[in-house]
Amino acid sequence: MVALLVIVMALMDGKANEIPQEELTSFVEEFVRMHTGIAPGDLIVEFRNVPRVPNPRREYSMRISLEHAAPMRGNLSLPVEVVTDGTALHRVIVSLKVRTFGQVFVSSRKLLKQELLTDADVAVKRVETTSLAQDCITGAEQLRHKRTSRIIGEGTILYQSSLEDMPLIQSNDVVTLRVRAGSVIVSTTCVAKEDGRMGDMVTVQKSGSWERVRGKVLNEKTVEVTLD
Repeated sequence: MVALLVIVMALMDGKANEIPQEELTSFVEEFVRMHTGIAPGDLIVEFRNVPRVPNPRREYSMRISLEHAAPMRGNLSLPVEVVTDGTALHRVIVSLKVRTFGQVFVSSRKLLKQELLTDADVAVKRVETTSLAQDCITGAEQLRHKRTSRIIGEGTILYQSSLEDMPLIQSNDVVTLRVRAGSVIVSTTCVAKEDGRMGDMVTVQKSGSWERVRGKVLNEKTVEVTLD
């Protein structure tokens, strides 16, 4: 019934030889919205080129088949097929640009390398995300226990690639060095000479001595050396 109504309207408008372009663009836009799952207010579809499509003059449907899953944003060319009785009668390429918008986190001041992030260091800003890398920070949970991996200017969009996990042990932390030899364990106090995360090998220096050893990070206070 909907297809019949479209055909009748086309005849009344003197365009019976073509499928109305607004019908084609509405179909493509609905496909894009369903494919992305992005809220209507965060997505704009701008059509660049909409080809003319002959009207089959009988009931028809349209379909889009994508061979590979790709990000549905930026400049796109989508293949649209006009199908009747299970057969694709026409295939056209519709060119469009999908613009996306959303909230991202930006630095509220200049951040130095290896600074632990606090709430005061970041702000939320709504921007166009069409051309942004996929790893931009969009949720506060992505900032927990993170520090900067490089200098970041004020007002800069934050990316996962510009942050790193906070190490369990930081350089100059006082830690316990646990030396294990079989069933015998000896502990002493040391100073960490480099940062380390769980399982990392780090250098520590024994208190009151220049002696340095390499050990494995067990937790935020303990480094272990195992002797064969």
